[in-house]
Amino acid sequence: MFHPLIPVLQRLSEYLLSGDKKLEEVKTLVFRHNKWFTPENIELSLKAIAENYLQPELLEKWIKSYPEVEKRKQGKRIGLIMAGNIPLAGFHDFLCVIITGNIAVMKLSS
Repeated sequence: MFHPLIPVLQRLSEYLLSGDKKLEEVKTLVFRHNKWFTPENIELSLKAIAENYLQPELLEKWIKSYPEVEKRKQGKRIGLIMAGNIPLAGFHDFLCVIITGNIAVMKLSS
């Protein structure tokens, strides 16, 4: 089974690991806004996501465990409240929603 989001998620993985200048600037801005989000912790989270969640072979294996997802006709709107004390803590929740063809409606914690 091929999932249409896998190439997009693979590109995201490549970008997260690229060391892009804009991404580095965002890490600095985020740290200024929230001192819990140190550049080192953000980098650790980005690397973990890129290497453990966004690799095509891992995504394919994961998706194959849920064949009913392929049968769905229309996605639902799924509400997510993202944790605010760990960088990207809610990414897996977000990934679960979009990979199943649903629409993520997110609220960031304050």
